[in-house]
Amino acid sequence: AGLCVGAGLRAQEGSGIRVRGMPEHAQVTVNGYPCAIPEEMVLTPGECEVTVCAFGYTKKTLQVVVEEGSFTVVDGRLDTARLELTDVTAQRAHFNPRDPAGLNTEYVTFRVTKSAKCTVTVKNAEGKVVCEEPVESTGTWEHTYQWSGRDRETHEPLPNGRYELYVRAADGKDTREVQVDTYIEYIGAYPFVTSYTGAGSDGLVFSPQILPAGVFLVQLHGGYSTQAGVVSGSLLYSPVELVELGLNVGGIFGSKQSEDISVSAKIALEGNVTSDPAMGQLYASALCLYRIVHNNDSSGANKCFMRKGLTFATTCAYGIKGFTVALSGELGASSETGIKKPGFSTDVGLSLKYQNKICSIATYSKCGTTVGNGSSSSGGNGGPDSVTGVSVHCVLPASLVLGLENNYAFSGTKWEGWELRASIGYVINTKLRVGRP
Repeated sequence: AGLCVGAGLRAQEGSGIRVRGMPEHAQVTVNGYPCAIPEEMVLTPGECEVTVCAFGYTKKTLQVVVEEGSFTVVDGRLDTARLELTDVTAQRAHFNPRDPAGLNTEYVTFRVTKSAKCTVTVKNAEGKVVCEEPVESTGTWEHTYQWSGRDRETHEPLPNGRYELYVRAADGKDTREVQVDTYIEYIGAYPFVTSYTGAGSDGLVFSPQILPAGVFLVQLHGGYSTQAGVVSGSLLYSPVELVELGLNVGGIFGSKQSEDISVSAKIALEGNVTSDPAMGQLYASALCLYRIVHNNDSSGANKCFMRKGLTFATTCAYGIKGFTVALSGELGASSETGIKKPGFSTDVGLSLKYQNKICSIATYSKCGTTVGNGSSSSGGNGGPDSVTGVSVHCVLPASLVLGLENNYAFSGTKWEGWELRASIGYVINTKLRVGRP
């Protein structure tokens, strides 16, 4: 059989094929390999399979014999395609409109054979239309629609339940419609952004406090929110001065139809900028976090997915006489099974903390947005997502560390929900410091 070397390579001068009459922007493949210059391709003599396709036209496949020393002319003219709507798929069997960590969007993918006016309609169990938006379909076969899971009029997150998505395509002659099911279920990652736990955080805001060298901290965390509960465990260790490593494994419960496991690993670095008891301390730190969320759908829809992400955070803090104020910033990127576009997130946090020898109390606020695969989870409420809360950590005899957090989430200016977390930890080495003087 002949071999295609038309993508700029020459095997034998004077032998090949010339494609004539094909539509503009047509794609030509020979034996499954795309050709860079489809109008004229140099091939080795023999039989080959030539395929010509273009958006808006019917694909043509021909068996062509290439003779030595000559070019075979291939008729590249294509018939205009009839409108067809295929491969309509909801990428997630469940998702959470309130989740600020990028799991707040349903993706509906579909294919059309030609340019058409496409519309995506979402109905609840009673048949009421809760969302209806146009999707422009020109120039390509594959299209993706992102649904935020919010009511089109109030922009409020819709209640849990089964929702039907209808994709409709029309070109003036033909009309096609396909219906798929999705669920709004409060699962998928933690209800609030909890990137790091233990000594490296004041609640949800990263702060520059890490363990002394040679110290281990083992912690168990439990939490419950307006949507679901979460249980996780973490191990923190400082191998050398000013460096801390951490591993966190957790799961989410409260959904009958899915299970989630979250794993994160971090490395934190710390350094003093100034250290004058009279003037206070100015210090900074940085953190790198790698996180995986795996969702196992047990409803029979078989829509498992895995999300991976990398977060970089840095903070600058000033402390004097037991009080510490810290300003932090975060930048994250993530990808997900079945989702082509990566997601990006930015967050800014501010915390104020007071600590003594056995106890620290902090209030904090975190504000940010998720863009790329789902834009902002505010869903059009006119503002970014934010979380504010209070945390208390105490060190008791026998090296026990107790923690309590209460968080409130907002989307723009609208209250989205609350979360209460508790933790208990054990210090392998008694050198643990809860905060800085």
